[in-house]
Amino acid sequence: MAMRSGLFNSEKIVETVDGFPKGDRAELADFFAKYFAAFIGNGVYPNPSDNFQVMAYDQLTLRVRPGMCFINGYFGWDEEPAEITILSDTARHTYRAVLRLNLKTRYITIEVLRDQTELTRNETIWELALADIRVPANGIIISQNDITDLRLNGALCGLVHGVVEQLDTTTLGNELNGWIRKYKETTQADYVAFLDFLDSLNASSQSTYNSLIAHFQTLHKGGEEAYGAFLNYLAGLKAGGNSALERLIEYFAGLREQADISALQYTGYLQQLKSQGEAQLSELIQFFAGLKAAGNGSYLEFLAWLSAYEGAAREEFESWFEGVRGILGEDSAGNLLLLIQELQRKQPTRKAAEIPNPAGIYPMGQLWGMEYAFGLGGFGSGGFGGSPQETVPYKLVRNGGQPIEVWAADYPENGEVIRERSGRYHILFPDALAGYEPRSLILEIINDKEDPENGNHTNSQRDA
Repeated sequence: MAMRSGLFNSEKIVETVDGFPKGDRAELADFFAKYFAAFIGNGVYPNPSDNFQVMAYDQLTLRVRPGMCFINGYFGWDEEPAEITILSDTARHTYRAVLRLNLKTRYITIEVLRDQTELTRNETIWELALADIRVPANGIIISQNDITDLRLNGALCGLVHGVVEQLDTTTLGNELNGWIRKYKETTQADYVAFLDFLDSLNASSQSTYNSLIAHFQTLHKGGEEAYGAFLNYLAGLKAGGNSALERLIEYFAGLREQADISALQYTGYLQQLKSQGEAQLSELIQFFAGLKAAGNGSYLEFLAWLSAYEGAAREEFESWFEGVRGILGEDSAGNLLLLIQELQRKQPTRKAAEIPNPAGIYPMGQLWGMEYAFGLGGFGSGGFGGSPQETVPYKLVRNGGQPIEVWAADYPENGEVIRERSGRYHILFPDALAGYEPRSLILEIINDKEDPENGNHTNSQRDA
């Protein structure tokens, strides 16, 4: 027989079969199968990883996931999951799900073998094992623990690979199945231990229940004995007759007498509280009457003071107005300008000095001014000791800290500060200051009340 080779183009049609032409180089399907089998190995495709995986589904029904496979050059592809139902039996059985290539029927199908571990592999049929399923006697459900996956076993199934076998999955599959088997055995042992624990709980609960029943029986017996003793006591009372009844009546009479005494004591206590309350109420009424009388007197005094203040204020205003009217005279505009200039001259427009303020307070005080005695720097209140002290319009500026700036009217700047005592300062202006007579200022700090609006203090307009 000549060597078969290909694939080659046909140059002529040798015959037509069912309307399809056959060329002089046509080949059969077995040629393509042998061609592909030469470089593609048998097995299920590795991606996705659940190709033809056998899964527990519903009681004794299994479900095989969709997948792709390759057997001896032939390709199998199932797009829908397949279901396998196993019948229950009185004996234990092991089933094996396989992929079967049948060249006679020209199909690749999913089949189930019962108690058969040998795979059929000949020129017509070739099988790949997917999973082994263990079903106990009279089993009614198959769990995933009863299924052993064989797809990674290269001898039984394996993964599709190229000419060079990049991965031998037999060892990996054996190790994985061994680990799963060991895990199942450990889980089974834990399950048995859990059942033993439940049995011990049951035994312990039964013992506790028996102890509880015995305790209630003891209580019941004790109750019956106490009830019998009570009946005996009543029988003794009955036998005692009138003497026992008289003792009982005497006892209740004593209780009533004690209750009457307590009631009388309580009534007396309430009467005492009532008397004390009436006395305190009378004192409170007298107190408010005194407050009312004192308030009326203070109110009358306030009205008298307000009337006197109103008269004094009116006289002071009229006197001031007459003074202003006298100043204005005929040259109203000129005299008014002079008056305004005089008032401006008295405003604190120069920083006369700075005093320390270590506490960072907002001070308030009073400023007086005087002339030196003969310019010698002495202080006094008239005569040779200097001119009398007079109130000087001023303001104190804190500027957020220390020192405190002292601003005065009609005085030079940067005077020399001498501290006489706590809260009292002298501010000197020597003769050398041109254009000014020898003068001094006295600053008396009287309190440290804070001015919340601007942190500054200015003496009253009355002082100015």
